[in-house]
Amino acid sequence: MRYADGAAHYGERNFERGIPSSRGLASLERHLQQFKAGDTEEDHLSAIVFNAILLIINEERVDLTDFLDLPWYSHWNRTNTFEK
Repeated sequence: MRYADGAAHYGERNFERGIPSSRGLASLERHLQQFKAGDTEEDHLSAIVFNAILLIINEERVDLTDFLDLPWYSHWNRTNTFEK
């Protein structure tokens, strides 16, 4: 259902073009707070899951490294370990 809602609003499969991790994390946090507050206007749990998957996709897909825009990524290498 979440994918259908997003496709209707943003265009089909738009997330495959890339969404910055900062936007995904902000959306995840916003939906988590709305869910915790008891808001039932949207399917917040699905939005939380979608955004978590978006963050994973951004880390895993080498072609999306431009979207790894969170501060700690400057110390993160492609083997998923921190560099000192």
